[in-house]
Amino acid sequence: MSAISFSQNLQLDWVLQGKGLNYSNAVYCNVTSSRYTYLTGFFKDSLKMDDTLFVSRGSYDIYLSKIDSLGKIKWLRQIGGTGNDNSRSVIVDNNENIYVSGSFWFTAQFEDSTIVSSGMNFFLAKYDSSGNFIWVRSLSSSINAISNQYLACDKNNNIYSIGYFSGTINSGEFIITAKAIDIFIVKYSNNGILKWIIKRGGNLDDYSQTINIDSENNIYISGFFSDTATFGTNVLISHGLTDIFIEKLDTLSTSVWLKQIGGKYIDSGAKIAFDSNNNAYSCGYFQDTVIIDSYNLVSKGDKDAFLYKFDKDGNPIWAKSFGSSGTEAFGGISINENDIIYVFGKQIGFSVFDSDTLISTYSFPILLRMDTAAQINWIYSFQGTTSNSNFFSIKSMFNNIYISGYFDASMNCIDTNIISTGDMDFYLMKLSDIFYSPNQGSPLPINLTSYKIICTSTGSLITWATASETNNDYFTVEKTNDLKEWKLVATIYSSFDSHEIKNYKVDDNKMVSDQLTFYRLKQTDKDAKFKFYDVLSILCHLPNDILEIIGVNASDNAVNIIIKTEGIDSVIIKLHDMNSKLISQEKISPIKGANTVSLVANNISSGTYLVTVIQNDIRKSKKIILN
Repeated sequence: MSAISFSQNLQLDWVLQGKGLNYSNAVYCNVTSSRYTYLTGFFKDSLKMDDTLFVSRGSYDIYLSKIDSLGKIKWLRQIGGTGNDNSRSVIVDNNENIYVSGSFWFTAQFEDSTIVSSGMNFFLAKYDSSGNFIWVRSLSSSINAISNQYLACDKNNNIYSIGYFSGTINSGEFIITAKAIDIFIVKYSNNGILKWIIKRGGNLDDYSQTINIDSENNIYISGFFSDTATFGTNVLISHGLTDIFIEKLDTLSTSVWLKQIGGKYIDSGAKIAFDSNNNAYSCGYFQDTVIIDSYNLVSKGDKDAFLYKFDKDGNPIWAKSFGSSGTEAFGGISINENDIIYVFGKQIGFSVFDSDTLISTYSFPILLRMDTAAQINWIYSFQGTTSNSNFFSIKSMFNNIYISGYFDASMNCIDTNIISTGDMDFYLMKLSDIFYSPNQGSPLPINLTSYKIICTSTGSLITWATASETNNDYFTVEKTNDLKEWKLVATIYSSFDSHEIKNYKVDDNKMVSDQLTFYRLKQTDKDAKFKFYDVLSILCHLPNDILEIIGVNASDNAVNIIIKTEGIDSVIIKLHDMNSKLISQEKISPIKGANTVSLVANNISSGTYLVTVIQNDIRKSKKIILN
């Protein structure tokens, strides 16, 4: 059971499951402003996503996929060779090129390119937004033990990777050597040019946890170390078994400042995210006690979770622990555009999160929403999920939350339960967060039970429901594309007083296809008091009904066709003679508006011809006369 702060409505929009005969994993997802999600992971033997079946070329292979805002797969790519290959991270640059990284053994195939190693090596591969392979780079160590863990991208589309290695990495220009297992950080340009490599670590094994970049192009890295570790010219000594480090670097790899978090036993985590003021937040877990700057946190059970806020200069703002007699651990953090913090982790036993209490017999994933002062808005426990399951990555954008991970038997996805088909399946779920904070003054007299938006064939559909209404006057739905100027979509008058479920809906048939649109719901009572509910956003790809042939001209070797379309789906242009013989054909990816297409037609004779253009289900033809 759980106690939820204030009120909470967490809705499942969709869940995508990767099904395998043996093992499949989703290790990282990333979301773009156009609402496409890129997902990577690895699988053994076989993997089925929708109607696509992959068979591994060796032991483990890698997949990379692009998914639209409705959870539909746009494309899938397979990476791998004869050995164990796994991916660890995917990132998208400002031009929506995709970078995926991980490790491979012996050989790995990237479309028509193959890279070779004699052991476990690191790779970084680049694809365009259509899934076309562009390039791949690799690094090896002297004892063939090097693996990437996370990626980051700066404003100039440089790519940074962090991972761990043994032996010596010698790129020709840069050489680093590990004493045991050490951490490497590498920078590449968007053309795949190696800019620099540095290392962090000491006498014992040290591991990276994350890399992230703030809005000012500063690099933040974190991980954990044992005994003594060197960070540039700085040296840290652990308080206990493992301590956490957080370091800020500039784009030239120069250390700006360095932090240590630790206690007597194991401390781990330290995932990092930023708010709109470039304050940083780090989360993880600790045992017994932990020192975070001037804060001394004490665990109430086996392990407690922590959340730590500091400014861009490294000055502490606050540190807070969460837990009780049970075990609590935070594993990831994401902050959206409105500075709402989402943290995921796991919990078992009796746990206290502020005024919220969770009790569980098994270890379950948990998801929390907080503000920038660490006040919990709500907490959700994915109870009913089998214990051998995990969240791997979390991303948030406006009120949507994207979570990827794996499970071994069943997974509770809010109101949907998915069943594994193999030893381990992966999932990607998209959630909508509808949170109603306490009202200022007298509360408005309605009980809103649902509020969501979906795409239709003609636009978008906004729906909401109430369980009861008192003194309610009307609802209004407003929309915007820039979050500045809001326009009225519809006004819906209510039944004034109601003690039964009321369902409402508004169709917006004037939204623009392939453009992110934001909606908000406003409720006004008879006393003119009003309240806005959370902003929802959606990107809909609508069928295009505008396709026209607006011009034709010809030369000796080509016929130039000018077409107009409001869609972005591919267009096929055909030229036939009057005996239905195909003279020429082209397929283009159009822009919205006018497009000129040249059909090659060598030595075409004078006469009457038929031009046909096809886009999805639309087909337009026009007779032309060539002199």
